[in-house]
Amino acid sequence: MNIPRLVLACVLLVSSTPLVAQELSSSRVVLLRMSGDPGTDSSRTADLTAMSEIMSKEFTRLAGSDFTVVADDRDFTGLSDTGRKAVCIRHGARWAVFGSAYFKKDDRDLITFKLWYFDAVTGTYDSEYSQGTMRTLPFHIRRLVRGMFYLMAKETNFFIKQEGSSVPSMRKIIICEPSFNNNFQGGTFEKFRGDLISLIKKDLGDRLEIASDQAYRFLVLPPTVDYRDVKRLKRVSGLSGANWVLFAEMYQNEEKINLSLYLYNDQKGSYDSIYGEKLTSYAEAISFIDKGINDIYMRISRADGYYLHENNAVRYVREFTDFGVPESNLFQFYVYGVERDGSDLLVAAMFTVVRLDRNGAVKTVYGRRGTGRGEFQTAMKVRARGGKVYIYDSTGKMLVFRDDGSFVREFTIGTSYAGSFAIAENGSIFVPIVQDRKITLFDENGRRVRDISFPDTDTVMAVSQGEKTVTALLMHNTEYLFRDYDFTGNPVAERSIPRSDYYISAFRRDGRGNIYCLDMTKKLFFKIGAAGRVLWLKDQLDIYPTNGLNNPMDIEISAAGDEIFIADYMNRRVVKFKEFSGLAQCANETGCLAAAARLRDTDQDGYLSLLNHALYIRQDHVPALAELAGFYGRVGGYERAVGLWEQVLEIDNGNAAATAGLRKDRTRMSLRAGDVHAKQFRDTMAQVGPEAARKFYEEAVKNYELALKASPDDAGIRAKYQDLKNEYDRASGSAGPKIEIDGVSFREVFAAQYKYYSDNPVGEIRVKNATGKEIDKILAEVEVKNFMDYPTESRTLRGVKSGEEAAIKLYAVFNNKILSVTEDTPQSAQITVRYWVGDREYSASSSTSFTLYNRNALTWDQTEKLCTFITPKDPAVKVYARDVVQMFRNSRFDFMNPQLQTAIQLFDSLGVYGMTYITDPKTPFARFSKLKNQVDYVQYPRDSLRFKTGDCDDLTVLFCSLLENLGVDTCMITVPGHIFMMFNTEVPAGRRADIADAEDAVIVHEGTVWIPVETTVFGKSFLESWDSAARQYGRYRGGNGAEIVDTRKAWASFAPVTLEIAPWEPIVPARDGVERLFNNDINTIINRELARRIGFLKEKLDRSPGDSRILNSLGVAYARYGRYDDAVSFLKKAIQADGRNFAAHCNLGNVYLLRGELPAAVDCFSKAKELKPDNASVHMNMAIIYDRMKRYDDMKRSYESAIKLNGELDRHYGYLIKSQDRSRADSQTRHMPVLWVDGDQVSPGK
Repeated sequence: MNIPRLVLACVLLVSSTPLVAQELSSSRVVLLRMSGDPGTDSSRTADLTAMSEIMSKEFTRLAGSDFTVVADDRDFTGLSDTGRKAVCIRHGARWAVFGSAYFKKDDRDLITFKLWYFDAVTGTYDSEYSQGTMRTLPFHIRRLVRGMFYLMAKETNFFIKQEGSSVPSMRKIIICEPSFNNNFQGGTFEKFRGDLISLIKKDLGDRLEIASDQAYRFLVLPPTVDYRDVKRLKRVSGLSGANWVLFAEMYQNEEKINLSLYLYNDQKGSYDSIYGEKLTSYAEAISFIDKGINDIYMRISRADGYYLHENNAVRYVREFTDFGVPESNLFQFYVYGVERDGSDLLVAAMFTVVRLDRNGAVKTVYGRRGTGRGEFQTAMKVRARGGKVYIYDSTGKMLVFRDDGSFVREFTIGTSYAGSFAIAENGSIFVPIVQDRKITLFDENGRRVRDISFPDTDTVMAVSQGEKTVTALLMHNTEYLFRDYDFTGNPVAERSIPRSDYYISAFRRDGRGNIYCLDMTKKLFFKIGAAGRVLWLKDQLDIYPTNGLNNPMDIEISAAGDEIFIADYMNRRVVKFKEFSGLAQCANETGCLAAAARLRDTDQDGYLSLLNHALYIRQDHVPALAELAGFYGRVGGYERAVGLWEQVLEIDNGNAAATAGLRKDRTRMSLRAGDVHAKQFRDTMAQVGPEAARKFYEEAVKNYELALKASPDDAGIRAKYQDLKNEYDRASGSAGPKIEIDGVSFREVFAAQYKYYSDNPVGEIRVKNATGKEIDKILAEVEVKNFMDYPTESRTLRGVKSGEEAAIKLYAVFNNKILSVTEDTPQSAQITVRYWVGDREYSASSSTSFTLYNRNALTWDQTEKLCTFITPKDPAVKVYARDVVQMFRNSRFDFMNPQLQTAIQLFDSLGVYGMTYITDPKTPFARFSKLKNQVDYVQYPRDSLRFKTGDCDDLTVLFCSLLENLGVDTCMITVPGHIFMMFNTEVPAGRRADIADAEDAVIVHEGTVWIPVETTVFGKSFLESWDSAARQYGRYRGGNGAEIVDTRKAWASFAPVTLEIAPWEPIVPARDGVERLFNNDINTIINRELARRIGFLKEKLDRSPGDSRILNSLGVAYARYGRYDDAVSFLKKAIQADGRNFAAHCNLGNVYLLRGELPAAVDCFSKAKELKPDNASVHMNMAIIYDRMKRYDDMKRSYESAIKLNGELDRHYGYLIKSQDRSRADSQTRHMPVLWVDGDQVSPGK
């Protein structure tokens, strides 16, 4: 037999008289002495004795209290099989272990030794061999003995008395002994596990718990063959309660050692190979692990919100958006690059490059979009050095400007993708050409100096400028290289960091050896210290509400490295963070506010960080909101200030300071925008003419009107407004035939119904044809800036005679930015009337103001409007609903309606989650639902999940959203002063009793059975909610005040809003609490419904004892509710009473099928087939069972017989034959309802 090297191989011998396992103890081992192979030099007897002593000592040590080791001095190799069994029987042991050694005559140091074990129960034995010297002998024996104990303990379930029952912790790890091959010569590598544990403890302290393995110590000692077995790893994880299992394999080949480290993640059910390396010494191995341990930490940390990495060390300060710049110029575009220049920031935002001061105001604009000199198509990166600003354009050219914005020169780089670039202190420009694996060096005048080329193994990712060097980031095989170059392009130093579970897309270095890295793929940034460890990591903004980073493109730091700026590409902003330790002063939001007040005049960043943290602790803290709004108002950040004042008023509607602040900052915001657009109008009119300048005029007018609406008595604003209009009228006075605009009406707009206005008029403009000619066609366009992607055209009117009047209906297609409005605000709509006289087009324009109601506003004139708030596609809703369903993926009951089970699971989870009914103090549903035109406030489901409270309308919307996400149809039910919901069980009305015996417990709606749910009682039993809703509907049904609103029908007019991705996700409660409520509810429903049915049937049975049909019905009733033992009992009695009861045979087969007892099910249906060979359901049930048994030929025959008898069955069960994917067909079979038989009638039941 060819025994593979390094593996414990089994040699099986079969006894002629097998022993019974119970006669021998599986925890008892006979240990025999070590013997030499034939031809062994007699002078090595002492060595054999030493080997026996080592083996005995190791066996005794590992056996502990689990195994009993008995010594026997005889030579086991010379015994026959019968003799070996006799030795085991004499000692009452199942196992016998013995060793043999072979000493090579031509090499006295080299020993080949084998370790054997014999299983007296099966008559088999196994062996493993290894080669080494007397010096390394202890290591080899320890390795082989560990493998023996694993194989022996495996037969006794590893002496494990209780399996793990809880979900393994993401914050716990177990570290296994490494696996060595049989060439390995031991030495200090046996310390590896202990040293690895010490290293993790030193780095992570108590942040990652290291589990003990004492209760299952044999399970973690497998031979190589089982070492990476996922089932074993999963069991280790379950027993230890640790989600993570870290283990290593070491192979020695001549002088090199291959080290591979693996990390098993039980949540995924798989392991990753962290790294493998060829090493020459133990010190080198530990050094390599120490350097690469980041990879392990990052994988573990990322799986649980990066909890291993300090998050509070760096804090969100603020973000820079469009301060002082019209939206056509700056941050409506994606932000590619950011550069610090003194206290200023340079920002490359696609079509614009600007310099911002520390408050975010624009100081200088560099270049413009175009193809000429000094113009660019897309500004990708910006850098500054020596009084000049360098801009890299996507067309492959570099533009150079002076600080004041004047153009200097441009030159060609020669590539459309160069990555980040760096400017050295001497003016040299380092440009990485990624696709060519090189860095091109230019002098300050743009002349090419040299190329720095790299081999195919290296990819240049980015470069960063420092005080004395320029650093290039190279991706090299399994590591990142940070290579420093002098200003002439010569390498001077290098530092490597193993590639880990992150992707470095951009970086900066400070003067202390720290590297600040950006990972655009995972939307985070982190700091690597001089020792190579990740010191902190940031993947979220410490303020609510806000968007997280989205495809960040660039990173910049201050000279000290304590300020970090991120170019947040998709969110069109630059976000500032700061390393800040002042949070120690923040025990609560009040402490943060007090600490911020002390820093207001001395440390702006610390001041803002503390205010943000106060709001992170408590989002509705009015003093912190007001303080932050005041700051942004002082520094010119009017848009941010307006948003914060609106938040204050949403919480405290009567706050006088917020009302005044909002009016003041809204006025200043609109006035500033009006001034900017008025200047653009005048500049464009002077250069091109009034028609080209008209769009700037309209923007200026709109903003001046908004400013006047906020401050109607401001004479200065009114004068600017009137001067602009007069100027435009003079410039465009005689431009073609005129129409007269007689008036504009524009209705109030509710943000939540924004999709409604695309098909329903939002207003009307009345015009009179004063052209003196017939207007061939005329239409109107509506534009509301910020909330529309493009103007919306009206329907076209044709043939308007001279002097005639026409009314044009106005429509508006809003975008979902309208949902950012959190306070009722005045808005301006720009209306342009376009008309054609002959083949010439003319236009006239007007503007009107309207009230835009906030995202939560609603009137109750049409209850269907509430359906816009039912948002099943909201990621927050999806995460919660899917997580709850996933929690119960293995706990579904085949006997109960699946929609009902889903509803109970969600209902009970919300109770444990803490969802609470609280009447809205400002807009209670009971009062506002009666005031049809009064504006009410409704929460979105994500907000109800966040706040864990809501009025009856809020909670109804939430429960409908969760069920709709899972494909369950819902309706809302209103009764006087209240609202609740119902869901569709999809059970036909004729089978109402499948859900509930009591007719008034359910609602039959459009041909199916619906269950009503009272949503204000989360935390109580589902049955109580069901009964309460049924009573209320019964009181008002039939025209007495109850109204049913079908969610999906209402969506045809009032479609659900499309919300931005929330910056948070709800965390479903622990399974234990939810499962306890769920099981109680299931049992309560079963007991109630079963009691009703069983009581009725048992009364009949008392009157007709032994009636086979009644006994059959009792069996079916029990089976429908999962009481399979009772069902079997009654069905067997039915068959005993009447052996020809076809229904009883079928139904008993169904119960066996549900219990997975497939052969018994086949027997039952075979008897049923004998009674009624032409019954299609019998043949189809047998096809289903054969499919489960993988007897596919039998399945096909039974299926074809069933279809011949009833072709309709093919519609439900055709997948058995038609599916090409057997696993999919098997899954469908397991979830199809069985066919219950009552008398001669067949019906699918659930």
